[in-house]
Amino acid sequence: MACQQHGSMHSILKKLHLPSGIKEEGGEGIPKWFLGRDIIALMREFRQHVIAKRMSKVKDFIKKLINDDDTEPIVEYLCELVCDRKTSEPSKEALLTSILIGSRPLVEFILQLFAEFPGEERNGAAKSDAFAPYITPLMLACLCNNYAIVECLLLRDHRIDLPHRADCICSICGKIAHSVNGRHQRLDTYRSLSSESYLWLATRDPLLSAINLAEDLMICKSYDTEHAEIYSQLILKLQNFLSDFIQQCRNVEEIDCILNQREGASLSECDSVFPRVRLALDANMKPLLSHMNVQISLRARWLGAWAEGNGNLGRDMGRFIRHTLFYPILALLHSISAGFFVKSFEVPYARYLSYTTSYLIFIFLLAVLRYLKRSTTGETIQLIIEAYVFIYVMGQILSEFLEFSRRGIAKYFGLWWRFFDFILLYVFVVSFICWSAAKMSPVPKGLHRKHWIAYDPSILFEIFFGTACLMAFWRIFYFIQLHRTLGSTVISIGRCVGQVFSYFGIMAIVIASFGLGISTLLQPYEDAVALQDGESKTMTSSFANIILSIRSLFWGFFGYLNYSEYITVVGNAGPKFEPTNHYITHVASELLVAIYYIVTVITLLNLMISLLVKKADEVLENEDVEWKFTRAHIYFEFFEDSAAVPPPFNLIYFVTSYFRKICSGKYSFIWPDLLVTKKLIQESQEFVSITDYHKVLINIFRRYHTTKFYHYRTIQNIDADTKSKKEGRALMAFLNERKSVFSRNQTHSTRSTTTP
Repeated sequence: MACQQHGSMHSILKKLHLPSGIKEEGGEGIPKWFLGRDIIALMREFRQHVIAKRMSKVKDFIKKLINDDDTEPIVEYLCELVCDRKTSEPSKEALLTSILIGSRPLVEFILQLFAEFPGEERNGAAKSDAFAPYITPLMLACLCNNYAIVECLLLRDHRIDLPHRADCICSICGKIAHSVNGRHQRLDTYRSLSSESYLWLATRDPLLSAINLAEDLMICKSYDTEHAEIYSQLILKLQNFLSDFIQQCRNVEEIDCILNQREGASLSECDSVFPRVRLALDANMKPLLSHMNVQISLRARWLGAWAEGNGNLGRDMGRFIRHTLFYPILALLHSISAGFFVKSFEVPYARYLSYTTSYLIFIFLLAVLRYLKRSTTGETIQLIIEAYVFIYVMGQILSEFLEFSRRGIAKYFGLWWRFFDFILLYVFVVSFICWSAAKMSPVPKGLHRKHWIAYDPSILFEIFFGTACLMAFWRIFYFIQLHRTLGSTVISIGRCVGQVFSYFGIMAIVIASFGLGISTLLQPYEDAVALQDGESKTMTSSFANIILSIRSLFWGFFGYLNYSEYITVVGNAGPKFEPTNHYITHVASELLVAIYYIVTVITLLNLMISLLVKKADEVLENEDVEWKFTRAHIYFEFFEDSAAVPPPFNLIYFVTSYFRKICSGKYSFIWPDLLVTKKLIQESQEFVSITDYHKVLINIFRRYHTTKFYHYRTIQNIDADTKSKKEGRALMAFLNERKSVFSRNQTHSTRSTTTP
């Protein structure tokens, strides 16, 4: 009978063995965990052996659960730990060790030994040589990325306390600011929270949790610069997780259901297209946004109603002509009617065509404005064009203000063209102020410019307006970014601009330091004159003061510094009134100039070239990701209702559309979001959408779980692998057979959400 019982125990424990190896190809069985009566009986028996300190029996149990030939040392160590019942410390170390081994059945068996130590299983081992005191069982399971053990611990009410961010200024964080252990604990806690097992099993919305966590990590990275590389790795880990997440969607309905969720978005963005994509854009989730599933949905929304019949040359040409040649008439009708007429402006791509056309006309008029003849007819046309340019700029300012009010200062200036537009519009406004001052100036009309003062408003207008025209032409690069080839080049150049500005900063320090040193040597010789052989030599003023020295060295970097510029002229002295030669000063100044060239040209310039090449290589490696990410940003600008018509027609549309919204009674004015639909600020929610979302999450998790055991590569796998770097494979054996903790979370959240 005993032999029969032993054989039964052996057969049961054999089912709980960890898989002997991990396959990279083909299919595997999916080990499931089910706490049946037979396993409960074995747990009870194991506990009795431990309490009675039957070492051989305990050792036999542990050895069968581990299923490894080379386990004798670890089995002996675990036996000693679990049989030491004086305090909870040995049991806690045994639990942590079993988590490292990776066997959920072993962890479940050891957890039964904490009945005498309630609550201790959730704490770390305070006196362990192997584990830091703050490492809790759940943290360690997350660090090992073991789904089954994470699920086991979560079901036993284990939790991870969210750490304070690096920018926190509370009293607790003030104490641990200079503590090594405190920083390590924060980093390891963030590592645990970033594990895919925790995001899937411990959070109600893995996508939103990953995005929010990535934003926190970016803030920590900016404050805790000593560990910036670690935070960057965690952010990359989250980006890869989100890419794997969206990869499990199998149809457009599932993708749209995920991207349309409003939870986590700001009030002004809840009613916009794909709020989740907006969150991902703010968090720089590039692998997610460049994934083909997301790109398909964005492209479909970009084309809108124009997606039907796409490819019909006649229809495409008709649409193109309507929104290029005839866009002023159509935009005017759409603006006056507050969007009731010309419904094609609801298509983002149509808005883009009209906006591009309007901007090309704008810069064409800027060019014409410079070449108009000064005649009566020419002045009239010039005045009309100047008025149009002024109105267009006002429309552009309105568009940027609406975007600024929605996004906030930090997010608004997160893109290069927003910062560029801010400077461009500022220069235009200053030029208009100078133009107005020139028109109201008491200076007689037609007075030749040779009689103008240096700061005459007309001169200032020409300077600022010329700068604005230059920048306006540069802004064409914004539209080029949507082109696959040219856009990638523009984006690559833009990513290298940061390196260029860093170089300029270093160069400024170098030039200022050498300028100060050289001017100190040569300034005393300013205006010195020496007579030699009947000819007079005058000391040049290139280094007469610090400002002139910096200017000379700056142009000298481009080869405009002559040798004669730093020849020292002292004067004549002595009985024979001969020229004095301070050759030491001359040698010292010449040596400083030589060192300046060595530092700037030979060292810094070549270093800058190397850095630019390195940065360009990094960008080109991710060229496809960067282009799709930037394209998503541009798409979203034209998804907004404020971009329905281009400037200057948006001035009319702003008034008519806001008047229509106010009269409808469906909107409320809330600053800084301006008009917001009332349904967003009411307690009622779209329960059907939320329920569908949780169902989609459950399906995605099941697919994600199954793909770990069935190995084949679809086109999505190949595309995703080119955009992310994969870590080691997660351990997903022995998840609950009947219902995973993730499914329970979704069911519970759905019920709690739909409860009145």
